[in-house]
Amino acid sequence: MATRICILTSSHTVHDTRIFHREAKTLARAGYQTVLAGIGTNHIKSAPHLAAVKNPVVIYQFPAPGSRISRFIFSLPRYLRFALRMRADIYHLHDPELLPLALILKTLNRRVVCDIHEDYYRQIPDKRYIPRPFRTLLASLYNNWEKFVARHIDGVVTATDTIAQRLSSSARHLVTVKNYPEPFPSHQAAPSHSAQSAPNGQFRIVHLARILTPERGITLLLDALAQLPDCELLLAGKFSPSSYENEIKNHPAYPRVRHLGVIPHLDCFRWYATSNVGVVPSLPVLGYEFALPVKMFEFMSAGLPVIVPDFPPLRAIIKECACGLTFSPGDATSLADALRTIKFHPEQAREMGKNGQDAVNKIYNWSNEEKKLLKFYERII
Repeated sequence: MATRICILTSSHTVHDTRIFHREAKTLARAGYQTVLAGIGTNHIKSAPHLAAVKNPVVIYQFPAPGSRISRFIFSLPRYLRFALRMRADIYHLHDPELLPLALILKTLNRRVVCDIHEDYYRQIPDKRYIPRPFRTLLASLYNNWEKFVARHIDGVVTATDTIAQRLSSSARHLVTVKNYPEPFPSHQAAPSHSAQSAPNGQFRIVHLARILTPERGITLLLDALAQLPDCELLLAGKFSPSSYENEIKNHPAYPRVRHLGVIPHLDCFRWYATSNVGVVPSLPVLGYEFALPVKMFEFMSAGLPVIVPDFPPLRAIIKECACGLTFSPGDATSLADALRTIKFHPEQAREMGKNGQDAVNKIYNWSNEEKKLLKFYERII
């Protein structure tokens, strides 16, 4: 009988790119009986609700939590009941509020893996909803708590080398599985390396995300756009907090923004194919300076030159692959200068785009990363 894996997430949707499209599908294709439970994309009132069987992952949906506090309070009992009902051979848990569940399942002699793809230890000091005097202490406590859990479970999957370095001395088995994309979808019209532009002839900048926040550099991006004539910004995602949307709409550059709202992930590639440059404008907060934003690799996969903050991990990739430019973090003028370089040097931009696409096809792709995940599971089993 096939090994059953139960993947649980209490803060991501059941169609999350890393959790479903990459990890769950990979495990299912490898012959594991894979069950995924997470936040429903529809208005689910009962939990858990059997939603679908896809590729061939069995998907259960839970209602979206009403608030951050309710997520932490109600997730544990809900997911514990579900986990015990599944009688899985291995439980693969995401999200910090499920760390207690990992220890409970271990006391019941279940095999448990935790997937750490957010570096909360480095994010906590910048969390605005936490009173400032408590942030450093809370970050230290969380770091110790995460290491404690890592010592008592069967294995840890991390999304970056920085997280892996912090947990390597604690985890029994550890693997870094980076959130690299699949190559540019074959059913989408991949861009040629000839000069591209928006249908209206303007130079198009693209930033498509799930959440749009000040920390992700959206205001910075508009400040740079204001310095550039004849440019259009293609933006997708949900503003957070909701009041931030009004602030952005009052920005002088907003008339040259095309906001698509929240769009399905696969639709992103269609918009990449009509853009000139992909930008990751993140500010040096919330641990972003140590992250590997998946959007950068998607831009590269689509053949777009990329512009990213001059953070060490990103700088190394840009330098190695010659696939784009960096700018001084938080500096709108520096970002605008980088955009001008791409705009007024199209031959150089095309070469950057080609270099990035080649790098994703050879190195920075999920096909390479999934091998690490499967080998890790062989060790756990």
